[in-house]
Amino acid sequence: MKANDSLYQLIHSLNKTEKTYFRKFAKRFNGGNDSTYLKLFDSLHLKRPNGSYSEKDIKAKFCNEKFIRQLPVTKNYLFSNILKSLTQYYEEDNIDLKLSGLISAAGVLYKKELFKACLTVTSRAKQLAEKFQKDIKLLELIHMERLALRVYSSLNLSSSALLKNYDEEIEIVKRLENVSRYKKIFDELIILATAKGPAKNETERQAFNDILNMPLVKDETRAICLQSQIVFHQIRCFALKLLNRADESCKHGTEVIRLIEGIDSGKKIYPYDYLVALQNMVIPGKSENMRIRSDECLQKLKNEQDNLLTDSPSKVRIFLKLRTLSCEINLNMAAGEYAANEKLIDEMLSLSSKNTGDTFRDEEVVSHLIAAINYFGLSQYEKSIYYINKIYNSSSYPLREDMLRACRLFKPIIHFELGNFESLDYYLVSTYGYLKKRNLIKKTERIMINLLKKLQNISDPAKYRAAMISARMELEASNEIDSFGPFDVLAWIESKLSGISYPEAIKNNYLKSI
Repeated sequence: MKANDSLYQLIHSLNKTEKTYFRKFAKRFNGGNDSTYLKLFDSLHLKRPNGSYSEKDIKAKFCNEKFIRQLPVTKNYLFSNILKSLTQYYEEDNIDLKLSGLISAAGVLYKKELFKACLTVTSRAKQLAEKFQKDIKLLELIHMERLALRVYSSLNLSSSALLKNYDEEIEIVKRLENVSRYKKIFDELIILATAKGPAKNETERQAFNDILNMPLVKDETRAICLQSQIVFHQIRCFALKLLNRADESCKHGTEVIRLIEGIDSGKKIYPYDYLVALQNMVIPGKSENMRIRSDECLQKLKNEQDNLLTDSPSKVRIFLKLRTLSCEINLNMAAGEYAANEKLIDEMLSLSSKNTGDTFRDEEVVSHLIAAINYFGLSQYEKSIYYINKIYNSSSYPLREDMLRACRLFKPIIHFELGNFESLDYYLVSTYGYLKKRNLIKKTERIMINLLKKLQNISDPAKYRAAMISARMELEASNEIDSFGPFDVLAWIESKLSGISYPEAIKNNYLKSI
């Protein structure tokens, strides 16, 4: 049986300051440097060459120590004491830890029969819990307050406070249930979006519209508290964005930001919700006003992201930072500013590769697809195909259908630019077969596959141009070009017809639109 390495992982998750604090904590409360579990801590603190935990090595090193006979007990004791030191270290800056400490203190005072002091502590903690909207902690405090009220004085004297205590509990339970219902709907929406991506057909549009038409999501008055109202607007913002209804989506995103900014310490209470709302507002729109608003939200993200994510797990921090980088890169691509993305792409790929074990797989794939399209815009086609292949060759996670389809459609275009016509033939046949087998092929995809087949066999410039113009007219008439993801098929065709670069064609279209 594999040895439990939780203690080893915990110790190696500590930063330098946390380790120093723990050693001081250990010396202060557990008898100095020769403390048994400090010896174990110092030993586990040394990282093994392969980065793994070996209980065999620990037993060999401490074979003459008495504690080795009860190693599991010593490990548990050390684990518990590290957590105690971390709780103490972060208690002042973390509201949840601070409230937990006050709840524990109230419990000790109750046990010592110091009921008045217990009620004083619970009253102060309740005000703090209400300020930071920590309803679950508030429930614990109400329960502790009730215990103290029942024994502090006669029921005649405490009856008013006791009955008020029950009324408070009923209100909190109602709020918690309401918030839970909204959060469940929001998570259902996220699960659906992660599996399918933005709506591309009537079936997918209907699935998102079904969520928007749920009674709780349709009627804001059903959101009975601030947190429910925030999630209500988050749901509508995200669902409408997935339906490509950008203006309506932004109205709800703006409302999320207004609600959070409108309360004392709102950003600190809802850091994740606030940052995601800002990210959802960074939309590559076809208007000057939308671009200005997107730039403003992006600037807020850059200014506040690191500070608001201080207490978040690394997985969440990485996810949100990658998402913010993607937002900025997509804004630049929409304006044809591909050169402005070079450093951003490097930062995004570095963050993703160095923290592979901590990223969400979906974000890693999105990063590679964005990199592939951006390198294509910079005419770095070998790099572009490299990142498309990274998506293809990774089987650790089932790809979203829209991602895989976009990759399959984009790959032949890269080979066309590289002049790899043998590879192009293979990928055109493979892509067509894949889409047809799954009933996914649409008119736009047929147009592009047929165009690439024709172009590789045309040497006459006039016929080449005629084929391009014909394909452009068909694509414009179809009004369905979202299968290619962030790649702009019409801009690519325009670049070939006008003799300009792909980014220049995008930039020209962008400037016309605003």
